[in-house]
Amino acid sequence: MGATPQGMGAGRSLILFSLILLLFPFPISTFAQTEGLERGLNLTEDQKLKIQEIERRYAVSLGRLREELIKRRIEMERLRQEPTSAGRMRRLEEEIEDLKLRRDKLLRAMRKEIRDTLTEEQLKAWEEFSKGPRRRGWRNER
Repeated sequence: MGATPQGMGAGRSLILFSLILLLFPFPISTFAQTEGLERGLNLTEDQKLKIQEIERRYAVSLGRLREELIKRRIEMERLRQEPTSAGRMRRLEEEIEDLKLRRDKLLRAMRKEIRDTLTEEQLKAWEEFSKGPRRRGWRNER
């Protein structure tokens, strides 16, 4: 017997999930490891080390939450393609929202710890940087 379209969809989802985890095993650093930001804030070596340690401490938890979000989103996509109960879809949406809230809480805590390592001048520069378009990095604007 051949594979059903539903079976093939689940297989593609698993392959996609695996590729995502291979390509992005850890959360992408949002602050200190961005080379442009380091230059823009003129971080000392001590600050760089402290911020890298902060990011390292949060990386595992953020990575796990990210993996769970990816799994739930893949499952949600699969459920949209199959007849399923509305209750299961609602529960899954609630799980996704809960994971997002937990991720955001961790990110806020990490950012606070990072802010606590910065001087007043660096904080002002960081705030300016954060207002920029999509926080892509520092530009040499003169």
